[in-house]
Amino acid sequence: ILPIHIEVFNSETGDLQGIYDSNEKGSYLMILPAGKYEIIAEVPSKGTFTEKMNIGDRKSYQPEIIKDIRLNFVPKSSEQQ
Repeated sequence: ILPIHIEVFNSETGDLQGIYDSNEKGSYLMILPAGKYEIIAEVPSKGTFTEKMNIGDRKSYQPEIIKDIRLNFVPKSSEQQ
């Protein structure tokens, strides 16, 4: 399991909401208020993954949202030889 560095931005303001790093099991925990976010996950020297996420207000509250992110990297042509 590779370490993942995650940055979360508020999609409406562009403000950085938080920075997270996965633990040795590849897990991480975020606590976010209601809003729209862009999540950028980076595996150093391998690549990035970007996803938009909408956290609902109290009417659509979910105590926990589990997001399983699996990254598959294709080697660059120079790495394939």
